Amino acid sequence: MRLLNVHSGAIKMIMADKDIPPYAILSHMWGSDDDEVSYEDWQTPPESFTAVESKAGYQKIQYCRKQAIADGIDWIWVDTCCIDKKSSAELSEAINSMFRWYQGAQICYAYLSDVPTNHDHFQTAQGYQSRWFSRGWTLQELIAPKDIVFYSSSWKQIGTKSDSSLRALLSHITAIEPKYLCGADLDEASVAKRMSWAAKRNTSRTEDMAYCLMGIFDINMPLLYGEGIKAFRRLQEEILKSNPYDLSLFAWGKIVSSPSFQLVDREYLDGEKPIPWDAEAASTSPQSLLAESPSDFKESADFAPSLESRYFYFHTKDSAAAFPTIIGKGIRLELGQIEGEHVAAYHLSKPRIVQPVPLVFALLLCDYKDSGGAAVAIPLLQWGSRLHGRTREIIVLDKAVRASVADQTKKSIHAEPAKPLGIEHGDLLIRRFGRAFQLGSTTKPSTGVFSLSARGLVKTIKGKKGRLINYNFRLPGDTKSGLGFAIILSRGGPGSDNPASIGRLNVSMLPRYSLDDRCRLPDACNPYEAHGLKWYCTHKAVGEGSSHHYSSRMIKVPEDTWEFDKAPFPTIKVRVTRMPIEEGSQEFFDLVDFIILRRSRQTEPQSPRESQQSPGSR
Repeated sequence: MRLLNVHSGAIKMIMADKDIPPYAILSHMWGSDDDEVSYEDWQTPPESFTAVESKAGYQKIQYCRKQAIADGIDWIWVDTCCIDKKSSAELSEAINSMFRWYQGAQICYAYLSDVPTNHDHFQTAQGYQSRWFSRGWTLQELIAPKDIVFYSSSWKQIGTKSDSSLRALLSHITAIEPKYLCGADLDEASVAKRMSWAAKRNTSRTEDMAYCLMGIFDINMPLLYGEGIKAFRRLQEEILKSNPYDLSLFAWGKIVSSPSFQLVDREYLDGEKPIPWDAEAASTSPQSLLAESPSDFKESADFAPSLESRYFYFHTKDSAAAFPTIIGKGIRLELGQIEGEHVAAYHLSKPRIVQPVPLVFALLLCDYKDSGGAAVAIPLLQWGSRLHGRTREIIVLDKAVRASVADQTKKSIHAEPAKPLGIEHGDLLIRRFGRAFQLGSTTKPSTGVFSLSARGLVKTIKGKKGRLINYNFRLPGDTKSGLGFAIILSRGGPGSDNPASIGRLNVSMLPRYSLDDRCRLPDACNPYEAHGLKWYCTHKAVGEGSSHHYSSRMIKVPEDTWEFDKAPFPTIKVRVTRMPIEEGSQEFFDLVDFIILRRSRQTEPQSPRESQQSPGSR
């Protein structure tokens, strides 16, 4: 730590904390680099020092020196001239130590250069609050010192932090409770509350918005100027490591009672109702559980970890939950989830498509002010296989929801920013899955397919023909028989209407069945006859020849719908639209919707298991 002697003006390096003398410290607003007096400037020889004295920042150092002399203090610390910023090691040490240095000062002088002497308290000549209250670095400079004396632009005293009436005004301006201005343990304030204190503050450099909060959270980490918003992510990761019980770190965003992107109407999911385009939703994609900046916490001051948070990790009746784990850009943690089939609209901008995807409500172990035990949940969109991303909303639900989830088995969640879908020429994208009736999906690779994503993207090899994928569905209303059907998509040769195009799709339907014990019967996976039809096991491949298919059709381009409407099956529609990947592009993909509509109530089919003979003997 370098200290400036108020009498001689010499700057001295002090290595050991025990050797640091009593000192005063200055809090101020930085001007431009040319206006401030640097450590290098302060070393200027006396004969050339006039140029230093002409800088705007010199006067406040002199004010500080004179005030310290009047207060009987021999040393001061001013960040402009007491840090050799050419040394990255010294700058890093200073920023990591700054909260402690302000905390250890005998007194802090806060110089409000934009507040005239004849104006009340902290207002500028225009009637606004001083810019000092909007700067990121001055947050710790307000909280850490034992006491602060505030001075106007002409160094006339405005008041002190120890004065109760002025402290009440400071609390009103900053939304920081008076006890934290008086030295209360900051660990008593939740992570979300402390973040909210910085929500309306800013810094000149993006990285400093994270670095200025290290002392508030008692965090030390290296400085990496140039990393941008990654600095704030690193700060949150360090907070999570040091305080894994306080999940209010994830309680950020706009507070709502239900997600704005949730699809409540089942017609959006399984029917033909078009999902409306939302430009705002399209502008953001699912992201990590971590916020991008403190401004995301502007509504989060009243979130705090619940009493059950430690119980959840150590004293659960089944087994202790795993602490949150940082994996790459994602976080894996165990939380209770609100059960039910929830669906949300996922917006893709290129191509412009809205896709219904599963929506999960993960219950945070947090309380929300005086709500009497309301449930606090994060809405998560599933964008990959066991991968979720959150939106910029936080849900506060009725306390009855919290009670219903509290005793449920914990579930592991992995959340990280969504990756681009990566549609290429010849691919398929399944938009509507008919999720309400799914038995599960299986790919049947041939030379024309090599992967299937959880978002329904089927990656194909250009120019190849053959079966692409099977989707297996149960009969609507069927809970016992295991009877269902498969929709099979195959790629044919190029369509004659567009020789440069990809091959047309062939859609087929095949009656299928599935047993809970994965067909561990003596004659497992053999065809089963019922309703005058032959049903094939979902666990056994069926040849690609059309002789097994109950119905089949080659789809026309650019848009066509295959429809099947015959009992005991539901009404089935497969709609295929050939679309350019981007507007004006000569590369195309096929957009597919599975639309499955219930019939009127009918007798539930008999299960192969319940029949007197096994499937193989039929």
